[in-house]
Amino acid sequence: MMVTALKTIFGDIVDAVADDTDLITWAELNFGNKHNVYADISNDDPPTADDDSPYIIIAMPGRSVDQDRRLVEDRFNVFCCFTKNAVETTAYENMEFPSGINLMLDLERLLTIAIEGALPDRYSMAYDMDIDNIGVLPEIHAEFAVRLKRSIVLGETVIT
Repeated sequence: MMVTALKTIFGDIVDAVADDTDLITWAELNFGNKHNVYADISNDDPPTADDDSPYIIIAMPGRSVDQDRRLVEDRFNVFCCFTKNAVETTAYENMEFPSGINLMLDLERLLTIAIEGALPDRYSMAYDMDIDNIGVLPEIHAEFAVRLKRSIVLGETVIT
């Protein structure tokens, strides 16, 4: 059985997120332009919410092997940012929140679909997401900590 190298999986995920038609439609509808996708970045010249919004950074993955359970787990982070000035009011009209929060939840759903669609067979995906806008409004930031798991195949060299 052929095992896909981590570098290949990472490239497939980056391509899937960049080329996903639902993500492109979402970005054009809400921001008037296509989303920007970065495969890791240099801290010397990071994207900005004003110039590159919306943007998605997919950080280089890492791999861990759990010998007693015979699992391989690949982990990587996805950082998202955009600027949205609008404010929404709750149904009870006693609280206001940035409308970008709901847009980030839409982005979460679309990213999940795009990433899962790029995974090879036998992989499962789980993630945690944090949304933050405190002190940086109108910027909305999110970080996804993504974990990909699969069973180790008999005779496989897992350090690839």
